[in-house]
Amino acid sequence: MSRNTERYRVTTRFYLIATVSVVTLLTGMATGFDLFYRLFYILTITAVLALIWLIYTIKSVEVSIRRERIKISVGDRISDRLQIRARGSFIKSIVILEDESTIPGYTNRTALVPSKGYRLSNSSTPVTKRGLFTIGPTSVTSSDVLGIFHGKFYSGYQEQITIFPQIVNADRFQLQAHIHSSDSSIVRPTQVLTPHAASVRDYAYGDSLSRIHWKSTAKQGKLMSKDFDLGLSDQIWILVDMESEAQYECENRITDEIMISAAASLMKKYTDSNIPIGFIANGDRNIRLKCNSSESHFEEAITEMATLKPEGNTSFDELIGSLASQWGSNSSVVLITTTSSLKWIPRLIDLSYRKINTTVVIANPRPKTDQLKFQEQVSKLSEIGISPYVITDQGTLSENLSETHIQREMRIYEQ
Repeated sequence: MSRNTERYRVTTRFYLIATVSVVTLLTGMATGFDLFYRLFYILTITAVLALIWLIYTIKSVEVSIRRERIKISVGDRISDRLQIRARGSFIKSIVILEDESTIPGYTNRTALVPSKGYRLSNSSTPVTKRGLFTIGPTSVTSSDVLGIFHGKFYSGYQEQITIFPQIVNADRFQLQAHIHSSDSSIVRPTQVLTPHAASVRDYAYGDSLSRIHWKSTAKQGKLMSKDFDLGLSDQIWILVDMESEAQYECENRITDEIMISAAASLMKKYTDSNIPIGFIANGDRNIRLKCNSSESHFEEAITEMATLKPEGNTSFDELIGSLASQWGSNSSVVLITTTSSLKWIPRLIDLSYRKINTTVVIANPRPKTDQLKFQEQVSKLSEIGISPYVITDQGTLSENLSETHIQREMRIYEQ
């Protein structure tokens, strides 16, 4: 592993010893007492031996680090293994090894006295934030026993690492359909995978694994496939509100992390079902990914999500208004937001008239003082026939995406 040139520096103790040595020497020269000369020699020899000891310790230590080369997401752990090899049998100073990184909360620091042979140091750190970060190189520092000199070198290289958003099980999430009296849509069976399963039938040769209804298969004792309908949606758009003014942190839960995780989970759900899905966000950069059902499209989307910062300056209301004309009828739009504003809700009425199905997800880890604004939002949405999914600090993200607000209230009431 690459090793940079060692660097040595003196500490404040060196200047203290140097001052004492000079004063001792001058006193000896002025008085002629041998005691002062001997003290000067002792201080000088001690300083030289301390430097030699430190140089020996630094040069006799070799460090290598091994990291697991896997895809890392929020909620995973970064596992590292430091291997320290020391040459020579003489006693060495304490060595401190630290793996430098910009990943929040990441620590890999070890202090030990190297002995001849190999020693291993393992670390495992949980990942709490997505983004593009650096990790490495490993710094190796030491000082002599008197703390007169300080030595340091770096081992390894600096690497970039992408932390992807957390993906949870969102199988119970359902798109909401708003039916109007003027809606003449009918449910028709189709071989195209859509968000809406109409029925279950016997397995037919050529059906993909994603069409198999496993619960019915287990119950019937034979393969059963899902039938889908075209009556409600032929593509899905996910829109995430990354306006800077709408974000906040409450009880260590950051709203942009919650929303991106929800978006990634829904992208995974519908990509696995071969349903075309697009992604739109207004963060530090505008992201517009067209609808596609390929695995490469999903990888592109979560890579964009990983590095997206909540620094947008376009309000959610303006964002919906600028995109509404691009969504055709029979499309489904999933709106994910944390804003307490009510201005964007009337936009949903226009979408409904155009037969665009809208599902709302609200990230709501707000303190109790802001709950009145949230209740007003829910009330306004209910007036136009929408019950949002609400992500709270009660339960996991997967559980929050499994039932709408009204479903949760009814379940709690029945209990």
